[in-house]
Amino acid sequence: MSLAALLGCVLAGCASTGENFSQYPGFSVYLKTYPTPDEQPSERGQHLLDAFRPRFFVPSGETGPIDFYADYIANGRLYDGEGELISDQVDRELLNAYRDDPGVVFVHIPPSEEASSGEPSAAVPARIGQDRLQLPGMAGPQKVLFLSYHLVFPRSGLAAGIPGWHRRLMNLIGDADDWHQLDHSEVTLALVPKRDVPIDAAGAEDLIPFAAILQQHNYMRTYVLVDDPELADHPGRMLMDNERRIAVDVAEGSHALFPHAPERRWHRAVRFLRPDNARYLVGVKPKPLPTDDVFTQLGRRLMENRGRPALATQDITHPGRRVSYELAFLPPNDAFYSFQGSLGEQRLLPGRDGPPGAMYDPSPALQRKRIQLAVFFWQEGMGNYPRDLSRVALDTWHPPDREALTPFQRRLVTALPCRDDWPLPCARDL
Repeated sequence: MSLAALLGCVLAGCASTGENFSQYPGFSVYLKTYPTPDEQPSERGQHLLDAFRPRFFVPSGETGPIDFYADYIANGRLYDGEGELISDQVDRELLNAYRDDPGVVFVHIPPSEEASSGEPSAAVPARIGQDRLQLPGMAGPQKVLFLSYHLVFPRSGLAAGIPGWHRRLMNLIGDADDWHQLDHSEVTLALVPKRDVPIDAAGAEDLIPFAAILQQHNYMRTYVLVDDPELADHPGRMLMDNERRIAVDVAEGSHALFPHAPERRWHRAVRFLRPDNARYLVGVKPKPLPTDDVFTQLGRRLMENRGRPALATQDITHPGRRVSYELAFLPPNDAFYSFQGSLGEQRLLPGRDGPPGAMYDPSPALQRKRIQLAVFFWQEGMGNYPRDLSRVALDTWHPPDREALTPFQRRLVTALPCRDDWPLPCARDL
């Protein structure tokens, strides 16, 4: 590997093993414990997903979002683990037939401009789930509904806010605007029923959205939802409109998701959430990296910029158009969610391979939405957050125990508004 390629790989945060996310330790255990159902959302579930679906905004000139099967899978080839062609006529049925083979690779072949009929139609896969949530200040667990939506893009670029010299180096070894094929960005809404309303009988008018989990690179971020503008002046909160829907901006290049703002905004970002780089996300000066060898010293000088930790950058949002889309109701065990192979071309440098199905992010320990709600809630200035994150086994199957989860849950509760019409606690209950 050339020096430029080596340094580029370091700067991009390349994985050293080339291992597919789906094969990370713990996913097999998780799927045996919580097998994915093979049924589409019920009629009631589809109605709820439609009633609360977010409004999405993308930068001008952005390609996508698209329809995963009609626009992406229909244009490409499927290969086995030996590189032999399976078919150049791929559809949903064929892709699902190879869903559980981690060696299979799908390579997308973008249609030519002549063959393309303008802006592709967007189909957003959406699903519904339920779990039990118990927060500090609650007498017992409460059933919670989770509504999830996935935006699909044919490719993923690097964050638009990386320094210019980083981008130039990336373009020497690849394409900073097409770093890997296929990108899917997820929004999950958490809802509780009004007090004394059984959740299984609740209609849209009986449910209250109280949090949104937005995907940002290979981690998420939780925001508490409010419907009163006077309550929205809080760094951890996000305002809903009068239809109780949220507006979400898609970042340029990376497709990370952030609360909507009409003006251009910059957002701190890292590739993976770890205790060391979480210090950057919350605005705390990072702990110096060890400098016990020449390679570490070189990497530090190359990667650090104005006090930022290694692999840190900034996302940029500047909404240019609102996305028009339809919902796609796929069963949770569909290949879109659970494909174990690569849904994009395998490229020379690690970190540039196409991802597996959408469910394989984040790690197995954080797959449960009730855990994501708490662990991914942070605000700038939250100095204890990196310390508490260090007590969570992020790369294993083992979810955080109650002792490790409690500090995150208490922060979430303090940001919840106090309401008499729902069963959730707030700061006064702690």
